[in-house]
Amino acid sequence: MRGYVKAALILLSAALITPPLSVRALALGDSSVNTSPCSIAAGGDASNNNLTCNDGPTPEQLRELTKAVESANALSASLAAQLVDISKQLGVTQAAAKTLLHGR
Repeated sequence: MRGYVKAALILLSAALITPPLSVRALALGDSSVNTSPCSIAAGGDASNNNLTCNDGPTPEQLRELTKAVESANALSASLAAQLVDISKQLGVTQAAAKTLLHGR
């Protein structure tokens, strides 16, 4: 029985302490605000706040992506030049050489 009395006293004292703290926070204009990434939340005045959203690739990922695109463009230009050479060697149009290479 003592365990129940002790638990009841702890809960009662917690209940008596908690409301005054909440009332004091409201009286001071304080509030608790939660937000998810890349969103804005304000507990009263929303002026002079900064917002930083980092959705998407990092600067390093952008550099790598740019390098990959440049490499693909260079490869594409090289293949186009080879296609021209093959079409000249075979004496056919570039479209015909491309069809021969694709096997269609």
